[in-house]
Amino acid sequence: MIKNQEVRLERVNRLNWQACIALSVDESQKHFIPSNLYSIAEAQFYPDACPLVIYNSADQMIGFALYGRDAASGKWKIFRLMVDSSFQAQG
Repeated sequence: MIKNQEVRLERVNRLNWQACIALSVDESQKHFIPSNLYSIAEAQFYPDACPLVIYNSADQMIGFALYGRDAASGKWKIFRLMVDSSFQAQG
């Protein structure tokens, strides 16, 4: 059964970036997604990129997302979405 959980998104900023780069997927998943540090750095070169941290209803940082406008197509996309390994498989 999936519990009704709320999430909150917040822009990566000088107060939360270090906690964000400490988040990580399971070792077996690391080849699927770059690190959050890489993604935050990459976003600095694209004016329409928006890096976000994800908090659960208990105000714990649980993940990272990066969305923005694709430079080639002009379409808005979610480029990265990750959930820290300690918060995966919880519904």
